[in-house]
Parts: sequence; structure tokens; C-alpha cells
Amino acid sequence: MPSRVPPHGSTANEEQEERPRQTNRDPPNGTAQGAPESTWTPEKCPPRDDFFRKNKPLSSLGINEVPYHPDFGTETGAHPLIGDFCDKIFNEAKAWLVEEWSPTGTRLAKINDKQLNISEYKTKNHDRWYARLCEFKPEHDQNWYELDHVLRLNHSDHEDKYTPEIFDHKTLLKWNIDHRSEEAVQWEKRFGMRSITVELTEIYHHVNNWMKNRVFTVILLTGIRTNLDEIQVPPTMETTGQWMVIQLPVDLSTFPANIQERSNHSPSLIYQPHLPKTVDGQEVESNQQQKKTINKKLVEGRYASVEIVGHLVVRDGSSDAGPAKDHTRISWAMSTASDAGGHMSGPIPKFFYRWAVPKTIAKDIDLVCDYVKQNRGSEGWPSPRSGDVPVGLDH
Repeated sequence: MPSRVPPHGSTANEEQEERPRQTNRDPPNGTAQGAPESTWTPEKCPPRDDFFRKNKPLSSLGINEVPYHPDFGTETGAHPLIGDFCDKIFNEAKAWLVEEWSPTGTRLAKINDKQLNISEYKTKNHDRWYARLCEFKPEHDQNWYELDHVLRLNHSDHEDKYTPEIFDHKTLLKWNIDHRSEEAVQWEKRFGMRSITVELTEIYHHVNNWMKNRVFTVILLTGIRTNLDEIQVPPTMETTGQWMVIQLPVDLSTFPANIQERSNHSPSLIYQPHLPKTVDGQEVESNQQQKKTINKKLVEGRYASVEIVGHLVVRDGSSDAGPAKDHTRISWAMSTASDAGGHMSGPIPKFFYRWAVPKTIAKDIDLVCDYVKQNRGSEGWPSPRSGDVPVGLDH
């Protein structure tokens, strides 16, 4: 989930007045008319060598660094195979152990009126990554299936609702992955992930009233890990479930015009949502921030994040006092790196950014937990299950 952009500066670019687009050009199911026949296949190329770029400056993926999609047409050149792309990214995420980074301290939160310890970490090089790690215990009243519903299954939709600074988002493209196909079965055997989703999404952030709003375009991957026996935990613990949510920055300007036209901003970075706005096929009214931002200049930033949520069983040893007891915990590790663009990229704004991000991503825990509590039992939400044991997430 994107950490909100701290208020550090703005750009000097003049705002350009352009009329909002009055037609909704979104193709059904994310497939454009005139897409090439399925018999056409693009050239293949290997995936990028280092997606998370822990020790390198953060950079956006161009169109030839993401898997081919039929909506791209036939003029985009070589692309990595989607299986190779997912394999590389998820394997990088599995080795992404934030607890091995430089610790920066501990922050306290109150969840369900019980204290929650949040451990914080950082990297040392280039566009610094910041991370937080916490473990929910039974007294924190967090349900595995509800968190999965909010953070993995419907990530961008829910994030828009529980994050005050996000005023709009849009999914531009979804890769069609048949989870029952032989190819998906082979992926699970090959790199231990299933129920994989890949989509291209843009997220719009309100910073404050005296700065230009930001837009972040990301490729969003989610998946459930199946090779749990490879996760190293203490002998008294067992990982019984784990899923991942990964976002990487994308340069939308490298994509074909038909994909760029689906965006809620113009190529010159003017906020111009397609009107009328629709959600799940239903027309909805624009919110106040969307109305205020129409025809206003945006600043393009870069954002990356890795979220790993695990279900753990902790076994207390047996003693004369009685048999061993099992306790469940939910671990949530989130790490992020970003470049807010504009004058926020200078040395002084980066100093404030580095000061603000740890506090901001820790606040996300409260936002998510409050959102879950407010919506628990609502239509479309998972029913709490006895014991909260992840016997299988069939999505």
C-alpha cells in the first residue's frame, strides 16, 4: 500500500487548462477493441535483473520490462514471459527479509485497546527503503480472512477507502491468468505461488492545499505462497499461511496510446477523469477532491512496496503444568521506497521524507484495523471463521 507523500515541496510548472474527458473509454474486461489475434506472439526477453533495486536508485519499468498483453498490439517489441516475470519478482520478495536490515527503533500502537509493538528498519543505499514489522496476537482481534480480503484480494479498491490522502485510483489493465490452467499449476511447482494476479494501476494522492497532487503508476502483483516449508522460523513456530502484495513503479508514457487513454490524467499530467465515473459498472459521483483537482496539474512520482502477511502457529512446550498449547499470530511486514517527484526530489525534501515515512507507514496499521472493524460482517466481506486457521484461500 502506498505510504502517503509527506508535504515537502511543489513544482514550478504552470497548470494547464484542459477539458475533462466526457466519455468512458474503458474497454470491457480490460480488453481493447482491435487487439491482435491470439495466434500472434511477441518476441521474448529475460526479466529485469533486479526489480526491487535495494542497492540502486529506484527506477520505473518500461513497457518492454513487463509481460506482453494483447491490448499492446503488435508493435511493442520483446517482453518477458509472464511466468518468468512473476517467478523473478516473487523469489526476490521471498528473500526480502526486513528484519535483517538496519533497525531504527520500535513504535507502539493500540489495536483493539491492546498494545502492539511495531519494529522499524531501513536500508542504507540510494533511494532508501523503510520497513515496519508487527505481529497480531489473539487479543488484537485481527482475522486472517478479513485482512486477506482488504490487502490482497481487493487491494487498490480498499486502499482508496481507508487512506484519507488517496482521492482516486484506476486499474488500467489486468493480465488474464487462469488459475486452473496447466501453466498456473506448473508455476506453483516451479516457484511456489498460486492465485497470482497482475494488473496495471494508477493511484492519486492529495498532498496538501498548496502543493500539486501526485500520481503513481504501478504494476501490482499478488499471490499466495505454497512452499511454506522453505520459510525459516524458530523450532517452536510454524508458518501455516502466507501471501504477498508487491507494487513496482511503471512509466506509463512508454505504453501504447490506447492504454494511456484509459488513465485519469492526460499525457501532460492534467487530471482528467473519464466521466461519468463508474465503479463495478455503476455510475458514481466524483468526490470533492476529484472535483477540485479536475484540470489541475499533477506531478508524477515513483513508488514501490513489498507486503508479506503470514499466519503463524506458536507452540508452547509441555510441562508439569499441562500439555503444550498452540497460539496463532499474524505477521505483517511492509517495506516501501518512493520518489515523490518535482521539488520533493531535492536533498532537503528527501531529508523530511525520510523523517516522515516511518511514521506514515506505521499509521497504516491503525487505518487498516479500524477499517476492518468498521466493516466487519458487511455484505461481501468474509465471515469470521472459528480459530482463524488458513486451511486454504480459494481465490
